Amino acid sequence: MHGDFVVRESSRSGGGYVLTVNDVGRAISYKIVLSLSNPGAVSFAGKLFETLDEVIEFIRIAPLKSCVRPGERLWIANPAIVAPWFVQSMPRRECEAKVRSADHGDFLVRLSSTKDKYVLVVNDCGNPYTFSILVAPDGAGGGGSAGGVTFGGLKYASVPALCEALKTTPFNSVTTKTMRLVGSATIGTRR
Repeated sequence: MHGDFVVRESSRSGGGYVLTVNDVGRAISYKIVLSLSNPGAVSFAGKLFETLDEVIEFIRIAPLKSCVRPGERLWIANPAIVAPWFVQSMPRRECEAKVRSADHGDFLVRLSSTKDKYVLVVNDCGNPYTFSILVAPDGAGGGGSAGGVTFGGLKYASVPALCEALKTTPFNSVTTKTMRLVGSATIGTRR
């Protein structure tokens, strides 16, 4: 989603990290440099930070400049999803077929075709059922970072946090009134 990000170790000599942010569908990368004067610290945008978390908090308060929309700010949202159950833009029919062939409670999450929400597809007694996961506004309208996602009227910090919660907290599905998520429909199916 727009504003989602990932931080990884740099593959270039000298080390450091790379922050990559989704800027209206384009992956834009920013360097986070290791401090030579303060071991363990990093430098970003000319400022020194003790941890990577401090860099992210700084960017939440002082958003980046958008490279795709000149003159606008790029508010970072949630960490990008790298879980095996996230199948990004997999077509609906293919996603439902994978879930149908998995076990009860196995699931996948994909982006909707309009790319404005996520779709949870879960195997409920051999049938794939879909549920919308709504995304909070990106904060561009008034000085705040994204507020996570909502599912069933409840708010969660991120899609991974929602999926972890649904592994222990039952929700109402179509045939199973106390449905729980089990595992990814793409790996470890037991059939």
